[in-house]
Amino acid sequence: MTWHPGVYSYGRDDARMALMERLRKAGCGVTLAEESCERYTVIDRELVWYGSVNFLAKEDIDDNLMRVCSREIAAELLEMSFGEEAKLESWQIQKE
Repeated sequence: MTWHPGVYSYGRDDARMALMERLRKAGCGVTLAEESCERYTVIDRELVWYGSVNFLAKEDIDDNLMRVCSREIAAELLEMSFGEEAKLESWQIQKE
């Protein structure tokens, strides 16, 4: 989940769209946030990278990031962002 590319005040929208397309083609689901957007990444429903890093934007010297290996924390973050488990399953299915 990330902000719509037009929300950012720096950089090029087309570059951000290209990065999102690369993620999608690699098998990652990408959803555009409308209201709020937490800064975390979940890999394989277990590995969580969480912090102030905006994973699809320019880095900042004050960025921080922590790595946690926990299915429970990953599930809680995903439910917080995407709702019920059934909705999450349908979100992950990507069509070519």
